[in-house]
Amino acid sequence: MLTNSVEFFNTKLFIVVESDMVKPARISSRLKLFINELECEENPRLDVIMRTGKDLEQEELSLVETLDARIRTVAGNIVTLSIPARSVLTLAQEDFVVFIELTSPLYPE
Repeated sequence: MLTNSVEFFNTKLFIVVESDMVKPARISSRLKLFINELECEENPRLDVIMRTGKDLEQEELSLVETLDARIRTVAGNIVTLSIPARSVLTLAQEDFVVFIELTSPLYPE
């Protein structure tokens, strides 16, 4: 945790910066809501789609698997995977992750 101070109209303001906070834009609002509503002991496996900044290298794929995620499909910078709900926040902190969202079924029209 970092603390910075700023002088503003002769008043010293302290700004606390959480270094391990997840950037809000990296997780869809529906996914965040689902994770926040979980009970303490719950950790269901979720099917998610992850967009990355580039094609993943073997080292990054291995890191994803260390979070107990099962990689299903890798298509360029789009990855579908099944991951425990509590591991999503950890995954979202990785530099190569751009966005993670829950999958949803496509129904015929």
